Amino acid sequence: LEFLFPLRAAEQCRTTCVPRAAGQRVIIIGAGHSAVDAAYTALGQGAVEVRIVYRRTRAEAPCGSDELDDLTAAGVRFIEHAAPLRLLGVERLSSVEVKREGRTEVLAAELCVTAIGEVPTPPFAQELGLEGVHKNQLHWLQMTALPGVFVAGDVLTGPSKVGRAVYSGLRAAASLHHWLELRAWGRETEWDAERDRIPPPLRSV
Repeated sequence: LEFLFPLRAAEQCRTTCVPRAAGQRVIIIGAGHSAVDAAYTALGQGAVEVRIVYRRTRAEAPCGSDELDDLTAAGVRFIEHAAPLRLLGVERLSSVEVKREGRTEVLAAELCVTAIGEVPTPPFAQELGLEGVHKNQLHWLQMTALPGVFVAGDVLTGPSKVGRAVYSGLRAAASLHHWLELRAWGRETEWDAERDRIPPPLRSV
């Protein structure tokens, strides 16, 4: 996010953003869709070399083989079975040390982007009582211990696929909508599980 968000924000605000990857050798750690986004962004900025380092195989990459084929065609090198060990350099990055097939290798790079996922860090986690939400111990579907505060996606279930997060968001939105309706009449205790039910997804995403 530190690499991608300022660029996206600059695009939306139409402000000038200095390309951080221009003329640099870039290593991206991870093989999900965020890694793909970072790779294309680095290429678009004029990076002289872009490599994706992944600790598992090409077949296990979360982004899928089609994305990797497109990246390879665009000039990105995919390095599988490579576990990053440490970043090297004095005052600024000069290389990334990885372990491949029992051997240590040093890959030259001026920019390293870690695209290995984000950990949800909701504020007031203890007050929210998220454990109770996850186990449906609280009255309203996906409402936290703080009245009127609902949660969905990774905060509720942990890292998962985007389809499940969207479905979770729809459920939370339905629950919130009905809670607000009844709250306007002072009847928010009249919870009905069927009212908050939305149709299940047609297939797993």
